[in-house]
Amino acid sequence: MAFLTLLGITIPVAASSSGRVETSKAGEYARTQAGKPIPGVRARGYEYRGSTTLQSRSLATAYRLLLAGYGHAFPFDAAGSGATTDYYSTKGMKPSSFIGAGSYSTTATGGPVGSGGYLTVVGAQQLVYAMRASPLQKYTVACWYKGPANGNTWKHYVGEYNEATTTASYWENGASTGSPPADISTITTGGATLAWAAFAAETVYFAEGLWLPFAASELRSDFASYLYNGGSGRAVEALPFLTMGGDWPESGSDTVLGEVLGSRLTSTVVSGNTVEYEAFDFVLRSRNVR
Repeated sequence: MAFLTLLGITIPVAASSSGRVETSKAGEYARTQAGKPIPGVRARGYEYRGSTTLQSRSLATAYRLLLAGYGHAFPFDAAGSGATTDYYSTKGMKPSSFIGAGSYSTTATGGPVGSGGYLTVVGAQQLVYAMRASPLQKYTVACWYKGPANGNTWKHYVGEYNEATTTASYWENGASTGSPPADISTITTGGATLAWAAFAAETVYFAEGLWLPFAASELRSDFASYLYNGGSGRAVEALPFLTMGGDWPESGSDTVLGEVLGSRLTSTVVSGNTVEYEAFDFVLRSRNVR
């Protein structure tokens, strides 16, 4: 079976698929009027094609959302304040509203991961984002946070929220925890809303923010530990582009844009209940050209 990871999560590739690598050309070969062949190809890139194994419909949906690059990432990697704050996601989403009379700004360097960027929120201010609702009604939010609630020390937090059952699970620095600091509990204020928030008379910091429309631990049980990376952390992906690992790319890694193609559905009866399964075809287009 071909080995493939996206965002550190192993994709269940069907053994019959094995992975297929194709070359995509920018431009074409051609001939002059005299019939002489000429190279009109300006660049080449790889396309990786494969199929997944059959999974339950809910798991298959989560893999589809992952592979297609759904979600939003917030690197906060440019300096600015007020209207010039780098509060955009990598897809260009900006806050739908600002609540409070505080202030906010971003700093390009000095953050907890590779001295990257971070967001500063001061004094009863919320940056609120209206997210697209997940078909699974499940969400993962991850970020580095520093504020009075955790001793003003950079720590990594992951929260998973099940809107249907109103349950939540949390991790601090890669380990399971009962609950995050109060500021972190305001990050998800309902199913499809994200807020970077500060309470009155306090200054808090956020870095490497990530919002996914599925429960990442269902696809990789140690996902929180993977992001924490032993304290070094990992910079957020530039969604919808994803870091690809495994034995498909020649160098062992690549950056790809995923597309889900057709799906195949089947069902079976287990203990009198009908269980539906799904497998799908996909293509991963390399961002790197040669």
